Amino acid sequence: MQNTGTGLTSNRRTILGMVLAAALIVFGLLLFSLTAFHIVPLGIIEDRLKAGLGEKGLHLSEESLTRSFPFGLKAQNVALSASATGKQVIRFDEAQAWLALADLLRGDFKIALRARVGNGLITGDLSPGFNGALLNLEAVGMEFKDIPALTNAGINSNGSFNGTVTLYMAGGACPSGTIRLRGGHISEESVRFAGLKLPVGDIDDAGLNAEIRDCKALIEGLWLDGRGLSAKLTGEVFIKTPFETSQLNMTLEVTPKGDLTGKAWMLAFINAFRKASNYYSVHIGGTVANPVAGR
Repeated sequence: MQNTGTGLTSNRRTILGMVLAAALIVFGLLLFSLTAFHIVPLGIIEDRLKAGLGEKGLHLSEESLTRSFPFGLKAQNVALSASATGKQVIRFDEAQAWLALADLLRGDFKIALRARVGNGLITGDLSPGFNGALLNLEAVGMEFKDIPALTNAGINSNGSFNGTVTLYMAGGACPSGTIRLRGGHISEESVRFAGLKLPVGDIDDAGLNAEIRDCKALIEGLWLDGRGLSAKLTGEVFIKTPFETSQLNMTLEVTPKGDLTGKAWMLAFINAFRKASNYYSVHIGGTVANPVAGR
């Protein structure tokens, strides 16, 4: 019996020693990583980020880039622009990225993300892997006027939207994932395209559902439902780099209603595509940078 007790005690000591050794190894790795992270010049980190985005046809610029404890980066006035044209795609007042330690302790390596755009907030995480990386983002209170890509396209509105984006990005392959956006109430006076007020009336519902796969964005529906008319865009965007050169194969459907019915002159710019008294269908080809309407 005494020998058994001695054996159990010895086993406990062995297990305790292994646990302590593992804890010391983990602590040592964290201390080494923390030291390495703070020793590596920010310029090298910045150059690597810009090189990675450059491969995707995007140019990154920022006003300042600083470290945040323990494993984080923080940047002010960050802008992503199309490399080919120099036009801004989106601008962040502030952007942060840091290693999610709580997830790491559970064996899940994630980089937490947070960005502020005007009154809007984007949160999410990036999970790197051996074969690619999974990106999850959620946007809340994003205003159309704060997205340069929309204003560059002539779309101006005081409305806002919420949404989610999930993308899996594998090295050397096209990304795959989903985009789900939903806009709230937008007043008629704030809806303009290329400087012209559109006769849509107040918009009660607007959104975008899209799936990305096989180097294509399948637009299940980009729609708005106003008191003056409803419009829906569906089809495919064949993704290329830079994105502005991506080819379009889409259909725009417009249905006047309410007070707009019988006022076809207000839709004279698509009158050639009228299919019925209150229905228009337009094929959209060309590229993202230069869309072309045809039958």
